[in-house]
Amino acid sequence: MFCTSCGSEIKPGSAFCTACGAPVKQPAAVGDSAAEGQVTVEASAPAGGTSAPGDPHGKKPRRGPIIALAVAAVVIVAMVAVFLLLPRGASTGSGVDGATQASIVTRIRPQGEDGVFLTSYRVRLYALSAANEKLSEELAREAKEAEPVREVRVTGDGGFTFADMDDVPDGDYLVVIIDNDTKIEQEITIEYAEENEYAVDEIVVPPPAESDDVADEEEPAEEVDPRAASYALYLAKCQEIIDAYGEPAAMDVWSGSTRAATGLVLAQTIDFNGDGLEELLVAYTTNNLADSFQVTEDTYRVEVWAYDPDGGEDGEGSIACIHEQRASYTNGGATFLSQYTRENKVYLFFDGYESAGTTPAPGVPMRYGEVLWGMRDDGSFAEELSMWGEYAEGAPEESTGTTTFTVDGAEATYDEFVAAAGAYKNASTYRFIEFTGSTGGVNSMDFTQGDEQGQAEAVFSVDQTLQITRDTLTLLEAGAATTE
Repeated sequence: MFCTSCGSEIKPGSAFCTACGAPVKQPAAVGDSAAEGQVTVEASAPAGGTSAPGDPHGKKPRRGPIIALAVAAVVIVAMVAVFLLLPRGASTGSGVDGATQASIVTRIRPQGEDGVFLTSYRVRLYALSAANEKLSEELAREAKEAEPVREVRVTGDGGFTFADMDDVPDGDYLVVIIDNDTKIEQEITIEYAEENEYAVDEIVVPPPAESDDVADEEEPAEEVDPRAASYALYLAKCQEIIDAYGEPAAMDVWSGSTRAATGLVLAQTIDFNGDGLEELLVAYTTNNLADSFQVTEDTYRVEVWAYDPDGGEDGEGSIACIHEQRASYTNGGATFLSQYTRENKVYLFFDGYESAGTTPAPGVPMRYGEVLWGMRDDGSFAEELSMWGEYAEGAPEESTGTTTFTVDGAEATYDEFVAAAGAYKNASTYRFIEFTGSTGGVNSMDFTQGDEQGQAEAVFSVDQTLQITRDTLTLLEAGAATTE
């Protein structure tokens, strides 16, 4: 056996040439090219033909003897590199610090996830545009967009050298190692020269580092569910109302002829504008009906509360009242709240007289209003439709009066008044005060069509309305519990 560097004869079993000190590559056993510690390399043709990129003439670089002094320098550099230079593995796309010095005999041995040397993998060699002290993600991505300069398949745990890749020109390279079993890629940068006096003898590529993406998948960042967070705040608001005005309850008044809801009479979660995040609708008594049942226009207050995920002093969310109104009422004393729908949006209805007086008098016009409020895309609550009818009594000697109509502030005919109302669907009505045993006592925006026309699809009695409220409180408690 002869030294490939200086040509001197080498004694069998020697690891280094006694003449020049160069490392000796031991031949594989005959008939066992993939023996333990050895490597079988299957090389692909160079990209673009037999001529290598950066070597337009296709000439093979000259190989010259390495003097003993240079060999000593190589050994010193190799020892330093072992402690300072070993490149870390990385998953696809991550940068690798440093460019390792390598020569044609430098052996590169990649390790797998378990720290054991890989035995079946592919190696792709990409040319870098210039020498770089640090490989950036952008540079790696740019290099890999081109065809690889060389590509080989490696079997065995003995690693590979640039000699296995058929006349690689001197230059800077991105070396991509692809595990055939796991498909995980590792990247290192090599500053290569065939006779590189600064080259290390061996480069061990450590196990691939766990990528940030994988870590994120295994331990996803804990996020607060905005719906659950809103439920916690809505529940607190309901409890605040209960503390001030009482639990959802009912009582018989006026000698048992009328049933009235007291305390927190209605609580519902409703997505008014269809954005996937619900608002809280509440209605409650503003005075203690149990002590003295005195009903006024403001006896029942209606409010809508909306959740802002970025609100509050700590930025963890807050709620705010975005709408207030009176409950609807009839001239007989029944009190209720109706909801209308149109194009998947929910609107709140007010139906009643402008003042407490419900009996027209000569010279004193009586205004009867029907108004819808809804939520806009910007989160505000605004008047959606406003219809008013004004009735004026004639002179005492006259037996008839006159009625004028307006729709959204503009004078309208009776037919226009009815058409505007018909564009919305009366979906549900919740009673707060009702006459015992009566199924009526609820006005509708379509009242002009007759007693059986325009009534809500679902009319809930006082006790049914209170049960809906209790069910909502249970829902809010369950949702709020998920934030704890």
